Amino acid sequence: MPCIVPPDIIHPIVPAIVAALWPLWAALLALPVGMSASLFFVRNIKVPKSDIAIDACDLPDPFPEVKEPLQEPLLEPPAYVSERMEEAPLEPEELMPEQPSVFEVPPDHGPVASIAPAEAFDPQEQADLVSHINNVLRDAPVLAGGPINPLGDAVLHKIADGELLGSLLAQNAPDAIDLRALNAAPTGSALTPELALENHTLLVNAAASVGAAVPQIHETQLLYAPENKQVALQQAYNIIKNGLLSKINAATVPFLAQLLEDGEKPGQVPPEALLSRWINKNVEDYLMQHPQDRRRLPADHVVSEALDGDITTQLAMALHQALLPTTLETASPLA
Repeated sequence: MPCIVPPDIIHPIVPAIVAALWPLWAALLALPVGMSASLFFVRNIKVPKSDIAIDACDLPDPFPEVKEPLQEPLLEPPAYVSERMEEAPLEPEELMPEQPSVFEVPPDHGPVASIAPAEAFDPQEQADLVSHINNVLRDAPVLAGGPINPLGDAVLHKIADGELLGSLLAQNAPDAIDLRALNAAPTGSALTPELALENHTLLVNAAASVGAAVPQIHETQLLYAPENKQVALQQAYNIIKNGLLSKINAATVPFLAQLLEDGEKPGQVPPEALLSRWINKNVEDYLMQHPQDRRRLPADHVVSEALDGDITTQLAMALHQALLPTTLETASPLA
């Protein structure tokens, strides 16, 4: 049973208990003071120096398995950098829109090709040029979508695509370029500017190898043909001119050798002179058979052998279907 102290004897007992425990309270209060004094004494003990040298390397590693390299604290970016990063977060590379490629003429190329106003193509000359291209490449894959409109800038956009002039050069000078080396666009789509530029570079080098390149032309002028109209048309014209006049050769077309004068060799007479002689010969033969038509011609109707190259090319373009594929290659009109 618990011991219950009657209330009447509490007050007399309390002083007796306090008096009995008083020596113990004095010992408890002296304990912190004694500990502080002991610590002070230990800290101030001076250990005598020893003559024995101890190498730190000889001491055992207290933590043999814990060897982690020290890591430098991470530096926080400046406040203005953090604010800028929060305002304009970078987009993932795959989500960023692709920028269109822009190609320029390198500074070390020097002056680029240009056409004098007096030699520029007028609308009629351009229409004749495009009509000839349609005729020559009518069965080529590059015109699978149909012929080019002779009027307007359709031919310029077709040149810029990167396949037209290569096909034209392969048709006129097969040994100058291999169509298999050209990039071809899938059906219904166009070449990328990079692939089109590769085609133009190959075209310019191949045309230069046969003497059909426009002087100082750069491939970017063909890539941006609408902005370089006259240069692009001149390059197409040079390819056609080279292809047509190269076929007018007394060495490869036997009956043209009959037009050579005494002492002349086939390779010495330029195509312009041979073509003018061929025209004069056929005109005279016609007038001999139709003398009534002589009065319709001027008295001096003989075509000069010093024909301008452009006139000769235009004439050859007009006579291409009748003159080159049939007359010059199969039968002789002089027989």
